[in-house]
Amino acid sequence: MNVVRLLRFVFATAFLGCLADSCIFGSSMPAGPLTMQYVGIQGDTLSPLAVLRFAFSDSVASPLDFDFSPPVGQSYQITLNSACDTATISFVDLLPGDTRYVVRPKLPLMSRSGSTLDADNDTAVFHTAAAEDEPNNTVATADTLRPLPLYGMLRDASDTDVYCVPEKERALYMETFTGQTSLSVKDSAMQDIPVAVGLGLSDTFDFPDHTRFPVYVAVFSPIKGTAGYYKLGVLP
Repeated sequence: MNVVRLLRFVFATAFLGCLADSCIFGSSMPAGPLTMQYVGIQGDTLSPLAVLRFAFSDSVASPLDFDFSPPVGQSYQITLNSACDTATISFVDLLPGDTRYVVRPKLPLMSRSGSTLDADNDTAVFHTAAAEDEPNNTVATADTLRPLPLYGMLRDASDTDVYCVPEKERALYMETFTGQTSLSVKDSAMQDIPVAVGLGLSDTFDFPDHTRFPVYVAVFSPIKGTAGYYKLGVLP
């Protein structure tokens, strides 16, 4: 019986030693795979001047850039937070509207703890809302306004965006996000329709009952050197 107890003690000691060794060995192993999560709703419709954010499961140690499909020609800036685990992509110009984009890391990424993320393992999908179609700075090249709003951007003080309201609508509405933005509205005879200059961040302009359609709306910046980012549409 003493021999049996002795054997049990030996096996138990060996088992506990293995557990201790495995714990020590496990603590020196690399962390789990690095993952990336799009901070937003997959497939959500975003403004064409989207700000995209991605959260990583660990601090990123390698250079960071992204691939877009379809490719984007617009300049963008990537910034990391102080913990290097959240990346923000900011665009300096409008993305094409009504477009589905797939975003993924351009190169494999490595974290500070040694975990890795293959470039094809994590992707994000988003759609852009409708946007202006440049050039649209004359009546002949005007974009058509519908109840579904269009996003536009005044790139400098010399830029003017022109829109056409082809048939009778109740009102025009505008939301501005950056800079100074004003409106000039003309009827089918190119006669001015009075409208308050310098609409607020969100405002609505009712078309007078006697308005002759089509109506042409010019969006511009009244202050030299400023740009503007806005959303424009009509209310039926």
